[in-house]
Amino acid sequence: MGKVTRTGTFFIIGARRSGTSILRRIVSLAPEVEKILFEPHPLWHAVMMQHFRRFQGPGHQKVIDNFYPKGKKTILGAKVALNPGIDAMDWVWLPRVFKGAKFIFIKRNQKDTYASYYHADKDSVRGVVTERVYSPMAAWIWGSFFDFWKHNQARAMIINYDKMIDNPLEEISRIWPFLGVTAPPDEVITSMIKTPENTAGKELAYRKMEFGKKAKDEPEEEIRRIEQEAHE
Repeated sequence: MGKVTRTGTFFIIGARRSGTSILRRIVSLAPEVEKILFEPHPLWHAVMMQHFRRFQGPGHQKVIDNFYPKGKKTILGAKVALNPGIDAMDWVWLPRVFKGAKFIFIKRNQKDTYASYYHADKDSVRGVVTERVYSPMAAWIWGSFFDFWKHNQARAMIINYDKMIDNPLEEISRIWPFLGVTAPPDEVITSMIKTPENTAGKELAYRKMEFGKKAKDEPEEEIRRIEQEAHE
């Protein structure tokens, strides 16, 4: 299996609806970051196929090599949001293929993540799994992030979504030295974490239905996090 050994690549990875999109937009503000690809499915497919001997070939390797061409001096990333299911574990092939790449994992409260996932996908063609099914899957995925970080702390970091929303400058400031890039202005970062009010009602209604909570009983910080979903 071919490997890309060039440094300067990084991946933002988290469960679907855990904040990968807003984190991608914020990290993209660093001047040294050329771009952060949004859900690069051809790359994801090529990485998965290359670890099966019978599927290995120049086509998949070319996709992998082209992700970060030789001679690049800038920093290039990609963000991947994982849907619940066994396929989510295919992310583990990325560090094996992209030697030297760094990984930013984002972790969000599991019930909040499920509530957002339910609200976003309940009317879609694929639908949603029940929380009883979702919870062990989410724990499995999160456990894989933690295990990788524990053994590869020079290559990996974990961002807490709730801390990012409540105190964005403090939580996000850890990213810039990790990637070796220049931090964008504080006021630009904070402006991207503003919460529109028109999304809170729907998720609060879902919480009342699913968890037996009344909207008026929700802590203010929970409401802020729910409202934040419009920025993901």
